[in-house]
Amino acid sequence: MKKIILIILLMLFINNCSQNNLDINNPEIRRAASKINIIDLDSNIPKKYQILSEVRGVSYGGQKTTTLGEFNTPPASKEEAYRELKLNAARVNADAIINVFCEDTGVDWSRNCWTTMVCIGDAIKIDE
Repeated sequence: MKKIILIILLMLFINNCSQNNLDINNPEIRRAASKINIIDLDSNIPKKYQILSEVRGVSYGGQKTTTLGEFNTPPASKEEAYRELKLNAARVNADAIINVFCEDTGVDWSRNCWTTMVCIGDAIKIDE
């Protein structure tokens, strides 16, 4: 029983808190993502558009050291979640993202992250 507990604890501390693979090395996706706007005011939403898909962006952060209990990675951020949101929208050839909602979902035990920010929105194609 002690061995099982030791193995579980070891696995938790070996697992590093890290960001998702954002695929920024794909130049087409990166260029398209840089042009996508996140429209956060209802008054700015275009009159004619089609929703292509729901997209999600997640930021992880704040892994704690085992000895001092201090964070050794930056906390999750809305900006990082927005970057992933834009990259995912670019993958479906979206022009913009609307109806974005973000939430700090707290600890992600599977990644050993103490802060998690999740943003979800609708990737749209604007009709001209």
